Amino acid sequence: TTKPMLEEIKKTLDTISSITAGQSVSAANGDDKDLYKVMLLDKMRSPLAQPLMFQMASRDTDPILRVRIITLLGNRSGPEVTRALIAAMRDPEPDVRLAALRSLEKIGDYSVASLIAGGPIRDGEESVRLQALKTLNSLQDRKAQQIEAARARYEAEKQAAAGKAQPK
Repeated sequence: TTKPMLEEIKKTLDTISSITAGQSVSAANGDDKDLYKVMLLDKMRSPLAQPLMFQMASRDTDPILRVRIITLLGNRSGPEVTRALIAAMRDPEPDVRLAALRSLEKIGDYSVASLIAGGPIRDGEESVRLQALKTLNSLQDRKAQQIEAARARYEAEKQAAAGKAQPK
């Protein structure tokens, strides 16, 4: 039983190698093959996953695949991810723009609020405008919670310091 499993692992690694080398693989395994490859790389925590995601999110001709990749990016964070999602907010396909807004909402980086307010909030597609509003509200709520938590910590530290300063 070990030999077939090793062969399957080798075949999977060969497939990954052919993808990362930019070679085309036949469509025998279905339309979602590229997505599954990226998902496998992502699960394996391969350093190749994120650059491949960025490439597919910006260059793939299939909007459904772009939506799925953008959704996967919503499980990550960092400046490169944020930049990719900001770029996706300008995608010609409304579903891709919606996915980008949802992913930005999930990540919760308030620094993108002004970009959403200056772009998708004025989108020609009503569903994108509504999601932009929802995302902005969510980001603002999360920021308010962070501010309140910081204020509470400050007050607790201030009271603790005042308690130590009082003579016993």
